[in-house]
Amino acid sequence: MKFLIFVILGLLITVSSPQVFAEELKAYTNQQIYSTQHPLLVYGTGPENAPLVLRLFAPDGTIAEFEQITANSDGSFSYKMLDWPSSSTKFPYGTYTVEVITNTGESQKIDIKFASSTELELIPIERRINTQVFAPEIAAIDRSFRVF
Repeated sequence: MKFLIFVILGLLITVSSPQVFAEELKAYTNQQIYSTQHPLLVYGTGPENAPLVLRLFAPDGTIAEFEQITANSDGSFSYKMLDWPSSSTKFPYGTYTVEVITNTGESQKIDIKFASSTELELIPIERRINTQVFAPEIAAIDRSFRVF
């Protein structure tokens, strides 16, 4: 009887092990800023031989692209999601979000930019801090008071 309990317990542990040791989802894109001449490549690692959903959200929150792929036997995946077209009402310039979702519900989001150029422009920022100190009338000379 004890032997049967150990066998059943061993089978339960063995059956549940793949989920415990499933590889964590890690997704990347080939760039952060894209223009019309650059393709959007999504790659990374996830569960072995598992289906993955790739979604590209436009700046207004709608789904611009939707693909379902299968990860390789080692868990890796790589997919060319799209070649960026010229800016239009369907693909306007702005910030897009790439989302990768596994069959277990795990997801990862990556924000990317679609712009007329991939050149970064440095804009100097000037910061000023204005501080005003209020001194209460009841404070007297040579007496301390708290500042909150």
